[in-house]
Amino acid sequence: MSRTALPTVFDPVQKTLHWTIALCIVALLFLGWMMTGDPALSEATRRSFYGLHKSLGVTVLLLTLLRIAWRVTHQVPALPGGLRPWEIWLAGAVWRLFYVLLVLQPLVGWMLYSLSPHKSLFFGLFPIPDLFFMPQGADAAGWKDVLEGVHGFFAAAFAGLIVLHVGAALKHHFVLRDAVLLRMAPNFLAPVLRLLRGGR
Repeated sequence: MSRTALPTVFDPVQKTLHWTIALCIVALLFLGWMMTGDPALSEATRRSFYGLHKSLGVTVLLLTLLRIAWRVTHQVPALPGGLRPWEIWLAGAVWRLFYVLLVLQPLVGWMLYSLSPHKSLFFGLFPIPDLFFMPQGADAAGWKDVLEGVHGFFAAAFAGLIVLHVGAALKHHFVLRDAVLLRMAPNFLAPVLRLLRGGR
């Protein structure tokens, strides 16, 4: 493919990474809400949720690093024509913020894990290691509250970005009726999405 010929859809690797990470993020937000917001949760269930939350967080970080590497080495479709300058700026700002949060949020979670005496297995397979640069003992006392606050703030920011992102995708598909959603949609969903907006 010529360097000047941009693809019209995202390639299968980018689609797979996008939707896998998206599902992980939704699961992480749900687990985080359940772990901290449901007082009726049994201690055994809470511990299992924490273990799954930690495993999914590490997965998101690793998949995001792979996605960044793939994106900088592979072309992506251009933005649709007719966008206003502020819309182009907003689209770029949102995806950049997503990448920043997709790296920083699981990293902050991993930092919290490294301060905790409670360790977990990565999906039950092997221990998740502590980050080597985190302080231990008395030196770690002041970190926990700060990191928990940052982790909660990033989770709220994630939720807001997801609403903005999903809303924009639906607007493009059902109001502007362009191919923005279709170019990232799994192939098996494309006919359904076309049918839902009237067959085009």
